[in-house]
Amino acid sequence: QETSETVLVAFLANLKEVLLEFDQDGFAPFHEEWLDHAMNLHKTITVRLPSGTLDGVFEGLEVDGALRLRLANGDIKVIHSGEVFFG
Repeated sequence: QETSETVLVAFLANLKEVLLEFDQDGFAPFHEEWLDHAMNLHKTITVRLPSGTLDGVFEGLEVDGALRLRLANGDIKVIHSGEVFFG
């Protein structure tokens, strides 16, 4: 019978493996799975940057974790840092 302690131990062991893999290989191995669970994918978002605000459609992430934003003119802008607002 599983107790909360055994569940926690299993969770932490798995988390350790994932963090070690992330530390070694970066975001790339998690890219596809992350996209499978991404909320608001292909929906309009707003990104606040130091240079201004952009609105566009959230098209996913690059393998390095940068956000892909489709602008009104169809161009894809890759954003490495900014505040993201959904809805």
